[in-house]
Amino acid sequence: MIEGFYDLQNEVMNCNFVGCPYRGSWDSEKLSEHSLSNKWCWWFKNKFPCGKDVYYILFRYTGELNGVIVALRPTGAWIIDTANIYLANALKRLGLVEERFAMEKDTFVYYDSRILVTDLIKCKGKAEEKIRDVPKPCLEFLKKELELVKKITGKEPVVIAMGGESERLLKKHRSALGIKNPIQRIPFHSYVYGRGRNEFGETAEERINKYAEEIKSAFSKAGLPIP
Repeated sequence: MIEGFYDLQNEVMNCNFVGCPYRGSWDSEKLSEHSLSNKWCWWFKNKFPCGKDVYYILFRYTGELNGVIVALRPTGAWIIDTANIYLANALKRLGLVEERFAMEKDTFVYYDSRILVTDLIKCKGKAEEKIRDVPKPCLEFLKKELELVKKITGKEPVVIAMGGESERLLKKHRSALGIKNPIQRIPFHSYVYGRGRNEFGETAEERINKYAEEIKSAFSKAGLPIP
């Protein structure tokens, strides 16, 4: 991981912001967004722990490009979620990530990523919770990430919001975050879920390819063409 990101990762994992509405969700009895029973919730949380001896990061930023994808809540930047297989496959098709599957210091890395993939809200929270505002520490963490991207690449970050709520909040806090380039949006990656063909006759493979093209188009519109 690039210098500076390890320290930032530790800051995120050890955040103790009093009154944060999103902390503690990984200690709850049930993760409603996955419809898991208590038994399987225990397995999920222990397979992909948060704030334990080993950290897991799905997309480790390599600093090659100044592109940044920002999801509303954790999508694999700091906490692994099984749903992110879809996003990983779309980015792999674009040549933006490479499989790694290796330990680095106290972090297990799944993919090296040419772009930064991160989150606005750093704690998981619950899927049905309406995000009314972004906790101050979360804004500070994202601002630091964007500053690191600029320092490493020498270019202003090109920010892509994942989903409408992420776009709304990024635009609301644009000035505080120091975002200079236009903010584009891609759909939340859950729209490619499902086995077999969907209502339009598309296979899962076709939906992932379509999602990859949408990501490519969004970056191009924001000023970062992806070959």
